[in-house]
Amino acid sequence: MQRFWILSALLLALPGCGGCSKTSRTTEISAEGKTMVAVDRPRFDPANDWPWWRGPNRDGKAGGEHEYPIRWGPDENVVWKAEIPGRGLGSPIVVGSRVFVPTADKERGLQTVLCFDRENGKRLWRKDVHQGNLGSAGHLDNTYATATPACDGERVFVAFRNDGQIFITALSVDGEKLWQTAAGPHDSEFGFSVSPVIYKELVIIAADSKGKGFIAALHRKTGEIWWRKPRSLGDSYATPLVATVGGKAQVLVPGGRHIVSYDPMTRKELWSAKTGAQNMCGTMVWKDDVVFASGGYPEKMTVAVKADGSGAIVWESPKSFYVASMIVVGDRLFGFDYSGGIAVIFDVNDGKRLKQIRVTGGFYGSPTLAGGHIYAPARNGRVFVIDPKAGRVVAENALGRKMDTTPAAAGGRLFLRVAEESDGNREMLYCIGKK
Repeated sequence: MQRFWILSALLLALPGCGGCSKTSRTTEISAEGKTMVAVDRPRFDPANDWPWWRGPNRDGKAGGEHEYPIRWGPDENVVWKAEIPGRGLGSPIVVGSRVFVPTADKERGLQTVLCFDRENGKRLWRKDVHQGNLGSAGHLDNTYATATPACDGERVFVAFRNDGQIFITALSVDGEKLWQTAAGPHDSEFGFSVSPVIYKELVIIAADSKGKGFIAALHRKTGEIWWRKPRSLGDSYATPLVATVGGKAQVLVPGGRHIVSYDPMTRKELWSAKTGAQNMCGTMVWKDDVVFASGGYPEKMTVAVKADGSGAIVWESPKSFYVASMIVVGDRLFGFDYSGGIAVIFDVNDGKRLKQIRVTGGFYGSPTLAGGHIYAPARNGRVFVIDPKAGRVVAENALGRKMDTTPAAAGGRLFLRVAEESDGNREMLYCIGKK
């Protein structure tokens, strides 16, 4: 289990590739000389929606001043639940009146997007994006639907690995296929887990793999590959962080013993920092002009790096969290162990370990901050509710037998993807809120 991966995104009327172009080479594509087609800014309510991986600000924190329940169970604070056919590790997203979730049916060879009504859990539509050519999921815990979608208010973007390629598909919020593009080839030992990231007119995807890795940006309206840059750093599994850090917008990608920063509009490399770990799964987090990453193979490490262009190491710890992304609350950095029973609190300034919290089950899903509490989903199906100021567990809740996904928090409700059985089969989508 030491060599562990992850966690840790629309077609023709018929499922499948639909005549889209494919590529077997990761050539570089420049944005120079192109004319950007106008597209509206992403439309969502940051105080009430959860539009993509890690929430409206990409830091694991819910927007708005809402109160969230800290206790729930089968007969307590469950607003609704809905069955999710198939399997997946993609977390739910919430925009407007809708909830979107990816899933896959290995036996039928389907990779699919589902849409549910936010208020009552009724399934509004289902769109089969690919049929056949699933290949291998890689690691035994991976699935064929591991990437979390992203929504700009008009379009839902999903990323699937199919037929040896990473495809980005754009669907309307009503389930109509708008476009599909093969962003580049992919060959990874443990499979694919990276979620698409929206920035201005672009959808950005990273796909580190054996000798054919790349990071690319596609136009949100047309699906054109706006730029693409090869990466030959080997397998890694982290969704990029796009944030304004150190006074400028940056795409930050950890993995391959490096943290690399790119200009999101041009692909230009801004800076890089050498680190110890080859494989990284968690999306980076930040405080001011310092970014934080954690890796688990072969070396174990958590590192703080200056994002001001210098790439200087601020501090480093031999502790690794590997799969789950970390979260910053004030001057504290929280990390959750993927295989053990602890959460560690660091001082963001110097890396000093302030406290350890005893929890159980190990963590693949990432923590979410909502209503002043951290909600940390464990593999055993329990969600630990933590007071970040006191550094202690205030509640522990269980629904189902397994939870390897990340809670979405929006408008005072939590949306949880839970497996009812320990083998991951029979999944449910729960809406948790005060009735």
